[in-house]
Amino acid sequence: MGSPTRNFIAQVHRKLESRIPIIGWPLGGEQCFNSQMLENEVGVCVEVARGVNSQTKHNEIARVNKMVLGKTEKGEEMRRKCATFFVSWVNIISTSRE
Repeated sequence: MGSPTRNFIAQVHRKLESRIPIIGWPLGGEQCFNSQMLENEVGVCVEVARGVNSQTKHNEIARVNKMVLGKTEKGEEMRRKCATFFVSWVNIISTSRE
C-alpha cells in the first residue's frame, strides 16, 4: 500500500477542520485507496464513482451532495465524525512533533 501524498493530506486536513464531509470520485492509483479508507475506516467520505471510465448521472451526484451536506441523519453523522477525527489527527501530529 502506498502512503498518502502531502497534497491529499492537506486537502483532507482542510475539509476535516471545517467539518465538511468528503465526496469522493477517485480516478486511479492511490486515490482509490485513500477514498476507500476515508469512507470505510473513518466514515467521512462517500464515493459517487470510481475510475476514469466511470459514468455518473447528475441526479446521483445531486443525491449524494444533498445527503452529505444537507440536514440529513447521514450528513450530521459524517460531520460529527469529521470533528472527532480532526481532533484525533491534531493530537497525533502534536505528539509526533514533541
